[in-house]
Amino acid sequence: MIRWSLDGSTTERWIAVGKRPGWPGKAGLNCFLLAATVFAPAVLATEAEELAVLASRHFDPDFLSRSAEYHQYRLQLFLLQTTLLLSFLLLLVRGTLGQWGRKAVEIAGGRPWLARVLILGSIYVALALLRLPFSVVRYHHALSYGLRHDTLQLYLTDWTKSFLVTGSMVLIVGLLLLGLFALFPRAWTVIATVVTGLLAVVLTILAPLLIDPLYYQFRPLDNKALENRLVAMASCAGLVADKVLVANASRRSSSVNAYFTGIGATRRIVLYDNLIEKFSDEEVAMVFAHELGHWKGNHIRQGLSFGILGLFIGLVFADRLLRRLVDRPLNGIRSRGDPALAVPAYAIYVLLMFVALVPSNMISRQVEAEADWTALELTGDPRTFVETRVRISQSNLSNVLPSKWVEFLFFGHPSPARRIRMAENYDPLRSELPAGHCQESLNSPFPRIAS
Repeated sequence: MIRWSLDGSTTERWIAVGKRPGWPGKAGLNCFLLAATVFAPAVLATEAEELAVLASRHFDPDFLSRSAEYHQYRLQLFLLQTTLLLSFLLLLVRGTLGQWGRKAVEIAGGRPWLARVLILGSIYVALALLRLPFSVVRYHHALSYGLRHDTLQLYLTDWTKSFLVTGSMVLIVGLLLLGLFALFPRAWTVIATVVTGLLAVVLTILAPLLIDPLYYQFRPLDNKALENRLVAMASCAGLVADKVLVANASRRSSSVNAYFTGIGATRRIVLYDNLIEKFSDEEVAMVFAHELGHWKGNHIRQGLSFGILGLFIGLVFADRLLRRLVDRPLNGIRSRGDPALAVPAYAIYVLLMFVALVPSNMISRQVEAEADWTALELTGDPRTFVETRVRISQSNLSNVLPSKWVEFLFFGHPSPARRIRMAENYDPLRSELPAGHCQESLNSPFPRIAS
């Protein structure tokens, strides 16, 4: 999954303390750290200035100011929401945890599994209700900037669907993990990783068929000439895409987007109808080429692999914490099967999700950069890439110039300024494919596709 940096190369540096061939030991390390302390801020400042100049060439000051204002408010909301949720969880795990289990078992009529359902469900509902006001504020904020035009009723209907779908997953996986923790003290982390990993694969296969239709209606691309062009591009890239689907995203927002989803027979590339209606065929083809980059790079499979690895690491961490709670009688937890363990287990889950945000976003940014590079390889057209990226950023009011720490912590894509810079610096000689690998096939007559 991590194979390309933003400029198409990967550089690794290793620093070791101690003497080795070509390394002067601790004195050399101290000199290196001193130099890094002195020059690193200057390097970062130079890069920031370079990106600022680039952004000023492609975006007007009013747009940059409006975009920064919009995203600054959203960041403040996120930080406030996170503080509230973590504070709630901290209060939840204070005191004697065993009381939760005994009360839940009493309500559940002595059935431990049902007691776990009650605890997990109660925490999930409480957290969802704490998030809801922030979600509604974000909805009105986007509405005021012209990014949404759906009614509050439709928005809350979508929220309810997500609440039910996510809640079902939380209960199924939560019951599974707590049950395995109780039944297999030594091997539960391995068993849970395998079973949960298989569930993730099945969900990825079925999501395009069962979950996506809850939010969008899909139709074939009406523009057959454009469809022929996109299918020809996929064929040139060595992929089989016999049709292109369009989602009715315009029902809710003015945002422009596309995505690649599914595994095996359910793999597909979906384009938003806003993209088809607002952008030229050349720009749509560039967006499609980016999604082909995800397909060609097996990014969904790689993402699942990294996710399963991260799951195992998280389960090992959770195992150590939960075992300590079981071994401490002051908590009132009587055994590994005590339903009260659902409380700290849920708190650990939420905490690990926040911790995983940084590495998962780092991987995601590398993957997106690789897909961008593949799009440039397939089309050999950096000019259209830049024009398309600028127009998408304007349509979506994207944060073109985020601060370094905001991009590092929260961005799953390279910032628009970085993506534009990569295209402007694109060098066909560094490409694994001939420049404009698929351009010839795109400009040639296309075979008709059966309607």
